[in-house]
Amino acid sequence: MALGSRRDTHDLDGLAGQKAAPSGAAAVVTVLTAILAALGAAFTHYGGGLWQLVILMALVICAGLSAWLLTYRQFINLTTGLLAFTFPMALNLQLYEFPVGRLHSGMPPGVAIWEKDFFLLILWIDWFVDVCLRRDRKTPKIGPAARWLGLMVAGALMFPVHSLYLPGSMMLWVELVRYALAFTYLAKKVDSTTVLKWIIIGICAQIWIESLISWAQYATGGTLGLKFLGETRIREEEIPGGALIRTGALMGHPNRFAEWLVLIGPVPLAMALQRNISALARSAFWATFVVLNVTLILTFSRAGWVCAVFNCFATYHLAKRRLGKPQVRSLWGPAIAGVVVLVVMFLGIDEINRRLTADDKGSTFARIPQFLTALNVIAHNPFSGVGLGSYTGYIHKYAAFDGRYISTLTFRVHNGLLLWTAEAGLVSALGYVMFWFYNLKKAWGIWRLKDDFLALTGTAAFIGLISWWVKSMYNIHSPLTDHAMWMQAALIYVVYNCARRQQREQGLPAP
Repeated sequence: MALGSRRDTHDLDGLAGQKAAPSGAAAVVTVLTAILAALGAAFTHYGGGLWQLVILMALVICAGLSAWLLTYRQFINLTTGLLAFTFPMALNLQLYEFPVGRLHSGMPPGVAIWEKDFFLLILWIDWFVDVCLRRDRKTPKIGPAARWLGLMVAGALMFPVHSLYLPGSMMLWVELVRYALAFTYLAKKVDSTTVLKWIIIGICAQIWIESLISWAQYATGGTLGLKFLGETRIREEEIPGGALIRTGALMGHPNRFAEWLVLIGPVPLAMALQRNISALARSAFWATFVVLNVTLILTFSRAGWVCAVFNCFATYHLAKRRLGKPQVRSLWGPAIAGVVVLVVMFLGIDEINRRLTADDKGSTFARIPQFLTALNVIAHNPFSGVGLGSYTGYIHKYAAFDGRYISTLTFRVHNGLLLWTAEAGLVSALGYVMFWFYNLKKAWGIWRLKDDFLALTGTAAFIGLISWWVKSMYNIHSPLTDHAMWMQAALIYVVYNCARRQQREQGLPAP
């Protein structure tokens, strides 16, 4: 049932079209409830100050949007959209904190309830009710990727063998299951182009929100008091000529923030290159693309910059080839423009120059003994791994370094695949590699779909995933550190679901 239908003739969820409450009443009640809740919070010891006003306004805006969507759209589709929108966010409520002395780098601080848990509970209850009432709607199969995902999750269950803190490893495994369920639901159940458009709008909105916070951090040289939303301390990179302020917005470490920008970077560019969209929409997407790349610069992530260049060239080339443009326009045009921009930035912005040329105190070369240490850990614990989150506790035992790079003994290996293999074992690692292989295989050729929006959305997800994989080979990016990659992978399947639905409605064979 299309999300865009204002008057559905048959509403399985009982909350769409004329069967819902009148729009005016729903909007007024929802907005007033949000205002009263925010004002009530203002009088507690958590309230007061500028951020209370910001939270109040955000609640009012979200409540108004929710009231409108609840009235004229399906509730389950709204919940699905909110699940996708909050994927990159770290919004949770700690129920129990683990003893600090028992934790290791990469382990969760305690037992928490995430906002994703509420969304997943609602969505899976909806599915269960459908099954009980024998109105289960057939959904497409994910294919081989589902089996490999199952192997990845099952293989990671070996953590009790060597884990240094079982509760922490257990919560990480539960977190993995949460993301696997979210991926499965999105990949199988979402087939509405309208819902997909709302997801894209949500991604662009996140870019603006995170970018504005990042710019404010850079301008002030410190945090903004948003710890409750995931903000951590600003990272200062000490290099010759003065320290660099590296911003992480609400995503913690600048490298993780840069990874997210790399992952979703092709989205606004692909949307701006669509045919038959309004001038206002095209301008908005181009503005979002520019804002994203300015923010990426402030992370001072060199790997992120390299991946962003690839994203731009690949997305622009495939989009123009769809239009039948010659390679001189799809490749040489952006290549010349890119070289000019890079030269101007390198020569005109001192911080970029120093980041690329200054001595990084062995940060780059320290990764080599990190890799050797990880391989040593894997060699001694090939099948069970050392347990999710336990890697740093085994570094001293299996370290392979010559004394120059002490950081080898402190940080997790800067390679997502090696880190996952060391902690989860070879069986889970095999499932991990094959899961992403089949996701990328699924996306191959997606840019040839007839519908511009679907083809370019799928292309953006495909290119973003490739960039994420490349960047993860030189940084700490794994299935448990980078939440948004699960949604990007699911978008590939959502695109095909939408294409099948379009073909089915037109009486044509499925793509």
